[in-house]
Amino acid sequence: MQFKNVQQSVFCLEDIGTLLETIKIETKQNIAICHDLELHAQRLYTSIKELGFSVACSNIEDFKVFLQTQIKNKLQYFFSSPVLFHENLINKEIGLNKTANIFKLRLLYQKNSEIEILISKYQRDLEKTWQIKVLDKKEFHIEATNPIWRYKFYPRPDFSFYFNQGYDELIWTDENDNICEGSFSAIIYDNNKSPLANTLKSTSLQKQNLVFQKTKKADLKNIYLVNSMIGKKSISICELSEQN
Repeated sequence: MQFKNVQQSVFCLEDIGTLLETIKIETKQNIAICHDLELHAQRLYTSIKELGFSVACSNIEDFKVFLQTQIKNKLQYFFSSPVLFHENLINKEIGLNKTANIFKLRLLYQKNSEIEILISKYQRDLEKTWQIKVLDKKEFHIEATNPIWRYKFYPRPDFSFYFNQGYDELIWTDENDNICEGSFSAIIYDNNKSPLANTLKSTSLQKQNLVFQKTKKADLKNIYLVNSMIGKKSISICELSEQN
């Protein structure tokens, strides 16, 4: 299904030619720190095997070593500094992360096993009050039975039309008005709940002791947005837009 104001090029499994992982890089005292590579590698490897992508490594442990080597070489070249790999304990990070020393590493894995690693300064302002919009079904929704949403494919749907209106994040539903996730974040609400949806679980949610349940817009109270880049950002003080 196509939507007027959302650009999308992946509609079925056969359309998926590239997988994406976005990894947090932090610089401290002239050291580049790569967060959560093990979780990202596990998720990527699972997707590669399920989709039948080519992969040189015969097991997950070899694949982790392969990715670590590729990323380490890229970071050393980019930052001209030593590199550490670290587990980011996101469940202990309540509130905002400072963005001054945060970079985004995008790992693009193609069907033929070629990889591309891109590094850029993280641009989102985590200290402002975010404006959040829950998209109406007519604006965008996913089909709950479509398996593509279980994979982090690339390119992602383009929501520039809505971001250009001033929104900082967009939340979408399925065809039954069940809340699914944000365009770049997962959702935690009411302290320990998260929407139950047929979508790929964020690596950040794997670190949480959560109850997954069907969720409607009216249930979204005491909300946190979560992903590997932003940590755990409260949006309880933000405007959850009613202009849908």
